Amino acid sequence: MSLRLLGTMTVILGVAACSTPRYAPEGAEDVLPVPSAWPDSPAAGAPAEAVCRDLGGESLAALESRLAADSLELRGAVARLRQAEALARGARSPLLPRLDLAIEGSRGNAVGAGFLAAQIPGDALPPGFPAGGVSEQYQGSLAASYEVDVWGRVRNEYRAAALQAEAAAASLAALEVSLGAQLADTWASLLAQRELVALLEQQVATSEKFLELTRLRFGLGQSGAADVGRQRQQLQRLDGQLGVARGNRRVLEHQLAALLGTPPDTAPLPDDQGMPAVPPLPDPGVPAALPEARPDVRAARLALAASDRRLAASIAQRLPTLSLSGSLISVETMLEDLFSDTLWQAGAEVTTNLFDFGRRRANIDLRDAEAEEALIGYAGALLDAWTEVAVSLALAHARDDLVASLRLQLAEAERVLTLTRTAYREGQVNFLDVLLALQSKQSLEQSLIGARRDQYSGRIQLCRALGVSLLREEAA
Repeated sequence: MSLRLLGTMTVILGVAACSTPRYAPEGAEDVLPVPSAWPDSPAAGAPAEAVCRDLGGESLAALESRLAADSLELRGAVARLRQAEALARGARSPLLPRLDLAIEGSRGNAVGAGFLAAQIPGDALPPGFPAGGVSEQYQGSLAASYEVDVWGRVRNEYRAAALQAEAAAASLAALEVSLGAQLADTWASLLAQRELVALLEQQVATSEKFLELTRLRFGLGQSGAADVGRQRQQLQRLDGQLGVARGNRRVLEHQLAALLGTPPDTAPLPDDQGMPAVPPLPDPGVPAALPEARPDVRAARLALAASDRRLAASIAQRLPTLSLSGSLISVETMLEDLFSDTLWQAGAEVTTNLFDFGRRRANIDLRDAEAEEALIGYAGALLDAWTEVAVSLALAHARDDLVASLRLQLAEAERVLTLTRTAYREGQVNFLDVLLALQSKQSLEQSLIGARRDQYSGRIQLCRALGVSLLREEAA
């Protein structure tokens, strides 16, 4: 076999070895099978995009605009994306030839210049030997160099950097989804807390009236001191709950301000005093479409592809490198004459490392382990995404049932309270029965607000799990 044929076969085998992916995203299917359908999926529903984009209405849209413009986390993610794009542009430069220009000038005493100046008239001195015995010399060079990417090392390094930049863009989109959901959830919690504060204030006012009526009945001898004590205790309990609810409302206001990138008490808070209606469950689609819909899963897949490219580049580093070079050189005693007469030089260089104590082999093992970790990370991202959707759907159905049940219970509690108060006025029951009926109704009213808040939060989390950003296009 001739050396030329051997070299050709080596090139072909090397290129094939370095361009074939060892860790492809499809390998995740061996670790994790794709579900065929979502459990607890609604029989019919509007597209998730339409439902999620309309959550919150104009009140939430105004906050989303502030989030997109002022969020410190988003600004930091944009800066990280710029870094990754700059690295990708820098990794592309070795694919093109490099051209260097160097110009050097020197001035100093010339050897023999003093003797020549003494023996030869000034107008007869050659250029570069003025009468003062000082000479000038200028040297210019234009050099080009290029590494022939025989084994694909440079291309794989560039492709890895480009994929990492795409992963950074996907991570930015994932952060927008996460922050949009966090903003909507905090906003809904704040409205629910305002609704709870208003309810507790109303319940306190009602209990104060009950206490006054009980005192009047006690003065008329129609009730005992224990009845007054029980009603006073009920009022004190509600006062304590009201204080806690007001404190939680302030905490949520501060958290909302922090999300918008502003100090406490400086963010423009919404005027809404209650939560909006909860929309029906959207159509979640099919599990096979989720990897493309979820930006965090896309980022994991791109990071896997980048790791595989870095592995290929590390394998290519063990093979010889071929470099081509060429240069033009000019040496003159006058600056204006530079490059009027040049020397040229061209060459080629093949270099290889014969022994490095296992450093390159260790680097390959490192990149191989990183790629395997990225594959497992991609499979884990898929598992987390599928689990989050399934859990969100299951919780959504449970919370819908709970809200419906609490509404029925509250209607029954209101009826029982009316009947008990009538019976108490007629002397058929004692005051404790009235107090228990009142406490049951007030407790159910509070529980209904919390259940509706959890129900709304469940819709938000389902949107996030499906990879739908709550930030409207004009806000993002």
